[in-house]
Amino acid sequence: MRELKIFVALMLMGHLASAQIFEPMHWSWKAERVSGDTFDLKFTCKIDSPWHSYSVTTVDSIPYPTTISILSNTDIELIEKPIESGPNWKFIGDPILGKTKFYTKRAVFTQRIKVKKSTIVKGDIEAIAADASRCLAPLMTDFNITIDPTKKVKIVLEN
Repeated sequence: MRELKIFVALMLMGHLASAQIFEPMHWSWKAERVSGDTFDLKFTCKIDSPWHSYSVTTVDSIPYPTTISILSNTDIELIEKPIESGPNWKFIGDPILGKTKFYTKRAVFTQRIKVKKSTIVKGDIEAIAADASRCLAPLMTDFNITIDPTKKVKIVLEN
C-alpha cells in the first residue's frame, strides 16, 4: 500500500511539473514630457509569436479589451482617452466577436496627462493573450511611474 501511495504521489508531481505557464505579453512603461506640465504615459506590450492581444476598444467587451486603470490621484488630470498604436494590427471579422482589432508583436497605449506637481502615477494594466486555438485568462500587471515636472529637459541635437 505504501508503494502505491508513493507511485501516485510521483505521478502527480510529474504531471504538475510538466504544466506550462504562458506569459506571452511583456509590459514596459515610461513618462515622456510633451510640454511644460503635460506628459504622455506610454505603455508598451511586446507580444510573443503566435500570440496576439486586443484593442482598448471592443464591441460589448467581446473579446475582453485591454484596460489601463490609473488610480485616483489629485496631482494629475487625465486628458482624453488612451490612444493605441502598433506596427502589426489587424481586424478580424467573426460571427461571434464581430469586427475586432488586435495586435501581434507589439502594441503601444498612450495616456496623456497634466501634472500639478511631482507625483507617482499608480495603476494596473489588464489584458488577455490569445492564439489561433486558445485564449488565456486576463493577466494583470501593476505599474508605478514617477513624474517630476520640475526637472529640466535637456535637448541634444546631433548631426
